Amino acid sequence: MQTQIPFDPNVKDGRCTRGLAIDKSNWANTLDTPPFEAYAVTCGIAFSFGGLKINTEAQVMSSDGVPIPGLYAAGELMGGIF
Repeated sequence: MQTQIPFDPNVKDGRCTRGLAIDKSNWANTLDTPPFEAYAVTCGIAFSFGGLKINTEAQVMSSDGVPIPGLYAAGELMGGIF
């Protein structure tokens, strides 16, 4: 690891590793000071895929099928393939 390069989390600092299966290209820091802790993790689905009905103008539609004035949706709220 290139420890001569100062660590700067605000920019790509070039502080990298070499010789690993997948090298780290920036923000590499050694983990050499205990205590060390490990936690078991698992993934899960914690969201729905969309859920708001919109029209072609991105207006959110009410349950009556009419646009809700001033309410628009974008991004994940619009659904689609993730």
